[in-house]
Amino acid sequence: KQWYQRRVAISGRDLRMERLKNMVIVLMQERDTARQRCLDLEYDVKLTRELLSTTQKDKTALAAKIKLMEKELDTAQEENIKMKQQNMELDYEVDRNERERCTQQNELDQLEREANYKEGKYNELEGALNTIVDECFTTGGEEDS
Repeated sequence: KQWYQRRVAISGRDLRMERLKNMVIVLMQERDTARQRCLDLEYDVKLTRELLSTTQKDKTALAAKIKLMEKELDTAQEENIKMKQQNMELDYEVDRNERERCTQQNELDQLEREANYKEGKYNELEGALNTIVDECFTTGGEEDS
């Protein structure tokens, strides 16, 4: 009976030892899984930090590019204003030149009318003079005869 009790006690102890071994194995597996999960999370954190850093650099680069584009836009707008002002000045100059041309054309037309009038008068006077000269020669010729 004692032997049987001892055997049962050893058997129970072995059974408990086997259970403890199994629990230790399960706990070690869980520990390894937890370690791997921790390594994975550290890697994810590292990647996230790198991505955040890259994103921040991209954001900074985009902000600089936007600032440059805004300066270019301001410059283009200033040039546009200058060009509009120059166009207005040129339009004014063209209008002034056109008015001056019209004035000169009117003066030229007036001078042509005066020249035509004077040419007509000249032709009249020349005709009258020729008539007088003809009469003088005709009359003078009759007196000689």
